[in-house]
Amino acid sequence: MFTATTHFSLPRAAEHLPEIAMLFAGAGEVSHDRNRADALMPFGRLTFCAVAAGLDVTLVAPDPRALAQGRKMVEHHLRRVVFPLRFEGLAWTSPVALA
Repeated sequence: MFTATTHFSLPRAAEHLPEIAMLFAGAGEVSHDRNRADALMPFGRLTFCAVAAGLDVTLVAPDPRALAQGRKMVEHHLRRVVFPLRFEGLAWTSPVALA
């Protein structure tokens, strides 16, 4: 398994979690609560956590190719949520292999 994380500034991120979960609901199983949304997708698992400074995103995938596919999908879908804000892509961490 491989993982990558990113963070972006989103004012009142917790208020956007239901909207974010809905974006991914068509592609997989999604659950969310007040500060966290989890999505089980064909390429892996996504976790969104609302924090004081914005939104943390963690992606776990079985291989580097699926990880790259997941990153592209996250960026594509999140552009819809942050449309009023300037969005130039996310700075993902380098993929890390999980033991």
